[in-house]
Amino acid sequence: MDLSTSNLTLQCKTSSCTNPVPFIKWYYKIQTSPIISGVYSVGISITSSDGSCSSQEKLYTSTLQIPMYTTWSDNSDKNVTFYCRTEYPDPSRNIQSTDSGTVRFAVAVTSVILSIYASEVVFYEGYPQMMTCISSPSRPISTIRWFLGSSPLTNNITTTNTIDNTGLYILTSQIFLTLMRNASNQQIKCEGFIGGQQAVTSMEKPSVNVWYKPSKPLIREYGAVNSGFPWLENMTRTLQCYSSDYGNPGANLTWLTDRGVMDTMNNLVIIGLMPSDDNRKISCKLFNRFTSDKNIDVLSDPVMLNIEYYPIILYNASVHLLVNETQSLSVLCVAKGNPKPQLIQWKNQPNSIALRLDNISRIHKGTYTCEATAFSSKYGTITSQKQLDIIVQYAPDVKVTLNGSKQQNETAILICEAQGIPAQYTFYTWIQMWEDTVVRTGLQGATSASQNTITIDSLSLESMGTYICTANNGITGINGTINQTGSGSLNITGIPNILVNSTLFFGELGMSVSITIPLYSNPVIESIVFQRNGTEIINSSRTLTLLTWEIVNYAFYGSMVKLKAQKAHLIIQNLTHGDFVNYILELRNSIGKTFFRFKLDAFEPNVYKSPESSVAGIAGGISAGIVIILGLIIGMFIWRRNLCMNKCEHVTDKDIKQEQEVRKNQTSSSPLKEDVASGNEYEGLHFTDTEVNQYLELNVMTTENTENSDKRSPESDSYEKLHPYANNDIQMYSTLKIPAKDSQKVYENAG
Repeated sequence: MDLSTSNLTLQCKTSSCTNPVPFIKWYYKIQTSPIISGVYSVGISITSSDGSCSSQEKLYTSTLQIPMYTTWSDNSDKNVTFYCRTEYPDPSRNIQSTDSGTVRFAVAVTSVILSIYASEVVFYEGYPQMMTCISSPSRPISTIRWFLGSSPLTNNITTTNTIDNTGLYILTSQIFLTLMRNASNQQIKCEGFIGGQQAVTSMEKPSVNVWYKPSKPLIREYGAVNSGFPWLENMTRTLQCYSSDYGNPGANLTWLTDRGVMDTMNNLVIIGLMPSDDNRKISCKLFNRFTSDKNIDVLSDPVMLNIEYYPIILYNASVHLLVNETQSLSVLCVAKGNPKPQLIQWKNQPNSIALRLDNISRIHKGTYTCEATAFSSKYGTITSQKQLDIIVQYAPDVKVTLNGSKQQNETAILICEAQGIPAQYTFYTWIQMWEDTVVRTGLQGATSASQNTITIDSLSLESMGTYICTANNGITGINGTINQTGSGSLNITGIPNILVNSTLFFGELGMSVSITIPLYSNPVIESIVFQRNGTEIINSSRTLTLLTWEIVNYAFYGSMVKLKAQKAHLIIQNLTHGDFVNYILELRNSIGKTFFRFKLDAFEPNVYKSPESSVAGIAGGISAGIVIILGLIIGMFIWRRNLCMNKCEHVTDKDIKQEQEVRKNQTSSSPLKEDVASGNEYEGLHFTDTEVNQYLELNVMTTENTENSDKRSPESDSYEKLHPYANNDIQMYSTLKIPAKDSQKVYENAG
């Protein structure tokens, strides 16, 4: 018999009439080891009947009723054997039933387990969620019920039944529950039971938390006095994202534009509105765990910003414009804005949107301004300006300044400074010039960022001149060249300089002599004094001293230059033996004195002299003395300077030109004498120069043969100027060879 399927009734009847009334007891026995047995006293009732018994005896029946689903005391799955026994005061009369009945007791539900172990269970509104409740093993199969709060849940429930290894039943109940937000904070539970058993409630009773999305938000302007569009550039405005329900859990928000995320605050504060904000679409998005987990967007309707802004000025060039001097440029100024600009012009060139500069020079460098104006119905006139910086690049101005001394034998420093844009310069070597003559090249200076400095030690006459510095910065100058030059003049001061080293001059007894000594002095000569044997020569009818200005050729570092110099002249007529002595020329300027010692020597006529003795006045620049040249040549010798006539008068360039004109008009000249054979060559002049870097200037007088000595040819006086090459080591001769047949030609020695 199985209590899980039906009620159980067992009867124990006496089989004979008996008196007194017996005790009928029910006993149980469980076949375990050891065997468990005992008296079962629940659900027992006794009845009697007379039957055929005497008046004092009766038949007795004991009924044991066990309801269906009755469980054993330990709620274990038990097979229990029941039997009965009548018991009397006299134990010997006790009788035990010979038959018995075996009963299988039910197993009640002792627990149900809900598959939620937290104190709270989250539901997504409108989304079904499964929950599971499992009963403990029972027999028969248990029943599981679901509750939300006190309300039973009956829909969308499925159950499955399994049998364990003892034959008991385990029931699993699953519910697919869809909840709305009003279910929040209620408890969910499940109960399990068999038959009339009191239900066993799950220990887990989690509280329901229903998550749901926020309501659609709205955007509104917040806290503005003059609210509403359009807004103006640089203003600060606040937009608020508002929702009637921010959902569960409470929503956060993000401000979105068509250009990305802006902010995550509830109130969007737009500080300093910019032109780029115009026509920008702004919306706000609310989000919580519900929207994130379910991939739902909760967005407001977008708001398009209307921003009026100051005109934006645009150039077709950089705002920092580099141009080179002499170039031209045109910069166009245009503007855009909201509202549209109505007036655009350059302040430097009103009523024009184009800035035009032709043949730019450095004075054009500076800042130029374009102005644009728009008109707003809400905010009035809106004006903006934009500057254009024009940087003019120009070739450097090269300036040479003198630092240090200008005095002879000291040191001068020439500083070349370049100033241009850009200020990166390339310097080249210096050049020394004297007027149009290049004296020296390749003079190396010390270079710094913007300077090139040259130091000239031991200043001398040769150091004088114009020093040219060359530099460039890569920019072509207004002169059309990249290299620019600057120059500075160096004039040396000091005591007078004698421009000749020769100290020997020649004259002829009874004749006149003109001794000319070239010199240079800065400052100018204040006085000259000639002394003869220590006695100052005073101007008289026989002697004359004077100082003249001349342009002379002089060598600066081997290059011949024309130097504006002076000449000290000593003219002595009717030379006597007492004139052939030692002389001193004393020169004085404001700085000091110079003494030049020389000697006047005599030579005899009609005697051929060696080059050393026959050349009079070999000097480093100007002729000095008279040379008597033996010979019978009557030819014309036209020389450059100082034609010394028979009276040794000073001859100027004007005199020479007049003399040349006279000779040009002559058709013939005196013939050669017959003692010089035709075709023979006559070696007429010998010149020796041991003074390098100087030049010779020689007065030459030619005389006729003694046969014609009573008459001197007007063409017998001539002057030669010689420019020998400089050489300290070689004694140099310049020989004039005149064939007799060419005696009437004009000769000019170019040196």
